Amino acid sequence: MMSTAPRGYAAWFKEISKLPPHPWQESLGEEVTCADRLLRIPTGFGKTAGVVLPWLYRRVVLNDARWPLRLVFCLPMRVLVEQTEAVIRHWLAATRGEVALHVLMGGIEGERWELEPDKPAILLGTQDMLLSRALNRGYASARARWPMSFGLLHQDALWVLDEVQLMDVGLATSAQLSAFRRQDAIARKSLRPSFAWWMSATLQPAWLETVDHAVPHDIVRIPAEARKGGLWEVEKTLEHHADLTAEADVARLVLERHQAGSVTLVVVNQVDRAVAVRQALEEGCREKKKALREVWWKPAASPRPSARGVAGDPSVKMAPGDY
Repeated sequence: MMSTAPRGYAAWFKEISKLPPHPWQESLGEEVTCADRLLRIPTGFGKTAGVVLPWLYRRVVLNDARWPLRLVFCLPMRVLVEQTEAVIRHWLAATRGEVALHVLMGGIEGERWELEPDKPAILLGTQDMLLSRALNRGYASARARWPMSFGLLHQDALWVLDEVQLMDVGLATSAQLSAFRRQDAIARKSLRPSFAWWMSATLQPAWLETVDHAVPHDIVRIPAEARKGGLWEVEKTLEHHADLTAEADVARLVLERHQAGSVTLVVVNQVDRAVAVRQALEEGCREKKKALREVWWKPAASPRPSARGVAGDPSVKMAPGDY
């Protein structure tokens, strides 16, 4: 751990992330105490940095025991876990701290993170792996380890649940578990407090209501008066072509609109339709004697995007919307 406190959170944030914090990020990092929160922050405003770095600063850099010892980062999809892992490892390397990052995801051999309950740690994983352990039924875990994971996930833990609009029943499960933890805290049954932060660009407070769980009063938003400049002024043009239904027509429009030196992304809602559009694009490229580059997102057997084809123009990326 770092033994000396930095000049301030904003300066430390900029040193670690190489970017100055947004006002909402700075405000959250300046909070002395931790509590349940809702974060409704638009895409592109640094939600991941906005929640990971405050915990890292308070609990690890300042060694503030008012904040939980473990950060549990729960996501609904594998690809989101992979992306988040990369940025968190970068921040941990920049702090030169002794914080372990454990990834809990199907197909990944998990480490025995339960063996060091006295050390700060980040648990990053998919909702099936994390919520099952919080329910004392850990997927891909030996039965004898279930009680250890169960106890540590409900004591001294800050849960961060991101992209909650994709979690389905996992969202209600997380809210009800938070209610149980709150009941234990009121009854003085908890050894150490635990909290939950729910995040989404489209988060609705009513989503968190259960028979035992009231909506947290602390809601982090970007106020209307601050919504100017930068991303707030980006304009997008939307055209609706109701007559374009055939794959050949879609491919023809893509090739007409593609600009040399840029990337054109084509998203369709079925794999077979993506294949048909791709074949039409290949035919169109052959006619123009140009090469085609494509990127496919595939199921868990190939979790990372893989480029196929040869470099050239047009650079058209195909992605079935199912994945």
